[in-house]
Amino acid sequence: MDRLFVPMCRRQFLLFQSGSKTFEVRQRGRQWTRQFVTQGRQVEIRLGYSKSYKPLWGTVGLVYEASSINELFDKVPFDKVMPVAGNLETAKMFARHEFFFGDQCHIEGLEAFNSTKIDLIAFEVIMNKVNP
Repeated sequence: MDRLFVPMCRRQFLLFQSGSKTFEVRQRGRQWTRQFVTQGRQVEIRLGYSKSYKPLWGTVGLVYEASSINELFDKVPFDKVMPVAGNLETAKMFARHEFFFGDQCHIEGLEAFNSTKIDLIAFEVIMNKVNP
């Protein structure tokens, strides 16, 4: 199987580059399923689709599926997904913004957002010591 291509924004890319972020989370669908996100698969992390930054290379480690933000953070430590959050509640707030911005914003209350059904896949990226 070919490498798993993971484009991301500058902030997330730099967190992986620094080593402070080790898990990526995506909403399940298309290539973001257990069929494609498999332990041992090579990963290419790129700043968007730009070629101006050298990509980061690694291997998929642990893989978790979750059906809510609460379930996600029951399985994966928040600081591995959102290291700048500082605490679990802030990480949940960031996750709500990332996965529900402009979608389902009518849900009231923080706990309602955190337990709202959303299919997520989280995967560990074990960075290569030397990138090709």
